[in-house]
Amino acid sequence: MTGAAAGTALCVVCEEYADGAKFPRLVGAVAQMDEIVGLLKGLGYEARKVGGGNPSSAAFRAESEEWSEGWVATGDAKPALVIWSGHGVRVDGQTRLVLSDLKPADDPGQWKARVTRHGVTADDLVSEAVGSGAEHVLVIIDTCYAGGGAVPALGRV
Repeated sequence: MTGAAAGTALCVVCEEYADGAKFPRLVGAVAQMDEIVGLLKGLGYEARKVGGGNPSSAAFRAESEEWSEGWVATGDAKPALVIWSGHGVRVDGQTRLVLSDLKPADDPGQWKARVTRHGVTADDLVSEAVGSGAEHVLVIIDTCYAGGGAVPALGRV
């Protein structure tokens, strides 16, 4: 990342899922995110599409941390954008954003444990953006149940 960038963007898109029965394919989601990334780069943003699209839980965790720590290391307090596009579910009153590698489970308790372990909360996204040292943060979540996770996460900011 360079200090000359207008801002930074972390873009996460999940179009295909290991559990295709529960999470149908979101046709065109990766192509739409590619367009957004291109537009942001055209505006001078340092934009990263996590995992090239359809990231695993491990790829998301590693790349979002690298993005946040990399931006704060530049000492540049310019804006940070976080854009998420994919499926979401409610578990124990909390919205979890689903990553591509969430596997199906026949047992409801096991499935809930997997979602809790591998799902991303809006708070997780806000934490990475705030941790980047950005002076302005914009989080866009395009998923089912987004309002249930986004509003509580605003309290962190």
